[in-house]
Amino acid sequence: MKVLQIMVLCLCLHSLSGATAPKICACALKPTLLINFASKDTCMIWPGACLEVSHLNSPSWVHVVRNGKIMQGWRKSFQIKLCQHQQSCPKIITRKEWGALKPKARTPLSTPVKYAVIHHSDTPKCHSKMKCIERVRSIQEYHMHHNHWSDIGYNFLIGSDGNVYEGRGSDTVGAHTKFYNSQSIGICVIGNYSSSRPNWPSLIALKRLLSCLKNNKKLKNDYSLKGHRDLSPTKCPGKYLYNNITHWPHYKY
Repeated sequence: MKVLQIMVLCLCLHSLSGATAPKICACALKPTLLINFASKDTCMIWPGACLEVSHLNSPSWVHVVRNGKIMQGWRKSFQIKLCQHQQSCPKIITRKEWGALKPKARTPLSTPVKYAVIHHSDTPKCHSKMKCIERVRSIQEYHMHHNHWSDIGYNFLIGSDGNVYEGRGSDTVGAHTKFYNSQSIGICVIGNYSSSRPNWPSLIALKRLLSCLKNNKKLKNDYSLKGHRDLSPTKCPGKYLYNNITHWPHYKY
């Protein structure tokens, strides 16, 4: 018996027993088009996006719930599995783990804040934990010794390895966007996205981090997602990363 059939059978037995059945999700394995055949509405979802399954009665299609509507997607484009807890966070490499220098000073950040501001580091990418740790250390040293800041400027950094690296964290005011530091959390995706595209692991980590920050009351429920260029005269976070985030739900120009 296939794994999917076993899962569905277990759900049915669980329901008959009077217990609350666990939810099943469909997680996209690649960019996938969803369609509502009744209304003809369509939308695109990206790798790593997981939606609750409404029913699994077709070998070709999976029916999922998106924004309160039932949509259909090609079955082979998804992995079917138990839904993870909605407040799950990505792997965060702590300051201690990456060997951060001690900050010279810190100012507490009053949360939840209104803005999440996305940056790029304008440096080469890093594709392994070891290389990303080297890059994060280099950024901190530049910010502290060249810019004479009290610490690395960003609240969090994300590598092409799919890991999140703790900068100043979610409880300390950053130094990343003039006039907005006390109202925002600054997240830097390591790389130069004026000349190259961000990879899927970094984009998935960014989405999960934003969700984590909102669910843990570090970002307001109706927070605004911004690119650095929306708030300052700069090309940051690069056209390729910027073009991605402008299609995400919380983005507001």
